[in-house]
Amino acid sequence: MEMSTIGTRFYPQFRLDMVYAGRGNMEEVGGYGNRYRLLLIQSGAGVVRVNDRRFPLQPQAVYCFREREDVELLDGTGISALSLYFHPNVINRKLTFDRSGGGDLSLTDGQDQWCLKPFDERTEAYYGCIPLDPALSRHAERILEDIGFNLQHQPDNSWPCRSRSLLLELLFLVGRAYQRGETGPQGIPDAAADGMEDVLLYLHVHYGSKLKLEDIARKFNTNKTTLNQKFKAYTGYSIVAYLNGFRMQMASSMLRNTTLSRDEIASRVGFKDSAHFNRSFSKHIGYSPSAYRSEFCWMLK
Repeated sequence: MEMSTIGTRFYPQFRLDMVYAGRGNMEEVGGYGNRYRLLLIQSGAGVVRVNDRRFPLQPQAVYCFREREDVELLDGTGISALSLYFHPNVINRKLTFDRSGGGDLSLTDGQDQWCLKPFDERTEAYYGCIPLDPALSRHAERILEDIGFNLQHQPDNSWPCRSRSLLLELLFLVGRAYQRGETGPQGIPDAAADGMEDVLLYLHVHYGSKLKLEDIARKFNTNKTTLNQKFKAYTGYSIVAYLNGFRMQMASSMLRNTTLSRDEIASRVGFKDSAHFNRSFSKHIGYSPSAYRSEFCWMLK
C-alpha cells in the first residue's frame, strides 16, 4: 500500500506523507510500521487484538494506533469504518515518531506534538479507543471525507495545506475527546483452551442480538450445561452473567458519551424490552439509566 499522496496536476511529484484509505480495509488495522492510523468505526461490532491483549471494537468510536503497534482484527460483523494514515511530519516538519523531543522543539512545536498524545499514550485501561458522541462522530466523518476528497482529487493548488489543516482539526477534536478520560470497553479475558476463545469472540461480536444459551451451545456443538461449566472455569462467570455484564458496560459508555435515547441504547445492546433493560442496568450499575446519565454524561454538564 502506498503510504503517501503524490501531487499530480498541482505540485507534480510533491509528496505528502498522508493517505486516505476510505471505507473498509479492515483486514489490516495497524500502521504498517511507518504511519499512525486513525480508524473511525461507524457501525458494526468486532474484536481487535492490540499487542497481546484483546478488546471489543465498538461503533461510534475512534481508534488511534501507533506506527509499530501490533494490531489484528480477530472477528467482526457489519463493520463500517473510515481510515487515515499519516506521518507526524504532516503536522509539523520537526515531528517524528521519536517523542524524546531533544532541543529542537519550540513551545509551539510542543503544542503541535500535543495532538499526538492519543496515539502515543497507553495505560491499562486505554488502548487507543476513544468513544465519540454521535454528533462528534458525524463531524469526524465529514472531516475524514473532506481529507479524502482533497488527497484523491487535488482540486486546486491549496490541496496540501487544506489537507493538513483538516487533519489538525480532526486531531484537536480527537484530543479533546481523549482529555475527557473516557475509554473504550475493558479487555477480553484469555480463555484459549477447550474452545472458549471462539465463544468469547462470538459473544463480543453478537452482543447486540438476541442470544439464548441453548442456541450458543448448539452453535458450538455442545450442550448448555457443559458449555456453561467450561466458560465459568475460564472466566469466573456464567455465559449469561458475562454477556449481561458486557452489555451493561457498553450501555454505560453510551449513556456517558451520547444523548441517544435510552430505548435506542437498550436495543443496541440486545434488549428489546426497555423495562427489562432498566432493571438490569439498575441492578448491575447501581443507578437507573436516567440517573446514571444525569450524574455522568459530560454532554449535560
